[in-house]
Amino acid sequence: MLISGARGKGAFPVPVAGVTSKTKIWRWTDVLDWMVLHHKLSDKQLIQDAYTIRNFNESFAIRENPTVYEKAGKLVKRLKGL
Repeated sequence: MLISGARGKGAFPVPVAGVTSKTKIWRWTDVLDWMVLHHKLSDKQLIQDAYTIRNFNESFAIRENPTVYEKAGKLVKRLKGL
């Protein structure tokens, strides 16, 4: 009901996968951000933990793709030089 706007103000985050299938997948941090914005959640530790897990998952994904891993390393070096 939150997704369709039937319960609440709507504008629920867009799924990151499964858009054309019956099973849709959302990024948990996007859902949490939406819940905070709409005053449905205030657990700061849950939000912090979710972002920590997201950062780990994204780091692992980058390591699996050598090209992206190399570009990320170059970006980090440039940012450290600022």
